[in-house]
Amino acid sequence: MSDSMNKARALLAQALEVAEDALADDASVSSTEAWDSLAHIRVIASMEAHLGSELDTMEILEIEQLSDIAAILERHAAAA
Repeated sequence: MSDSMNKARALLAQALEVAEDALADDASVSSTEAWDSLAHIRVIASMEAHLGSELDTMEILEIEQLSDIAAILERHAAAA
């Protein structure tokens, strides 16, 4: 598993207040009961805190599953 996927899993687990191993590799808004609208805001806030910058609107709209979070983290790492 890539570093960005590991970090994405950690950020998502923290935001959803679940254990990392409770998240499926294909965890998504539609398949993860704990991922409600409030948790989604926590996901965004935790990503922004980790990155030290705000996500843009398109990135926020892109977040629907664990792999989307990892992809955004990878893009920000590559741009740094």
